[in-house]
Amino acid sequence: MKNKLLLILSMAVVLTLGLQANAELTTADTSSGDYLINTGYSAVTGEMVERCKGYANGVPYVTEAEQNLLEKTPWERFLIKLHSYIDPGMDGDTFLNHDVRISPSVNDL
Repeated sequence: MKNKLLLILSMAVVLTLGLQANAELTTADTSSGDYLINTGYSAVTGEMVERCKGYANGVPYVTEAEQNLLEKTPWERFLIKLHSYIDPGMDGDTFLNHDVRISPSVNDL
């Protein structure tokens, strides 16, 4: 009886120590773009969070689409910007890519 109780107690201790959750999540981890994407948020949400964190810390953040646009020739960039200006359904490069100003301007319309 004593051996069985000691065996059950030792198994409980081993299982308790073996199944410890050692996942330490900090605020930086839970607000990273990769973590948000892996937990079910969209890639755009991850980019928005990374861009806002970079803006708050003074670090420039360039998305893949912006990098691809920078690698094109000036003529191609002009045509793409013209198309994004004419077509209201196309996303331009102004989404979350602006300086925060207190006074209103013409670009706010």
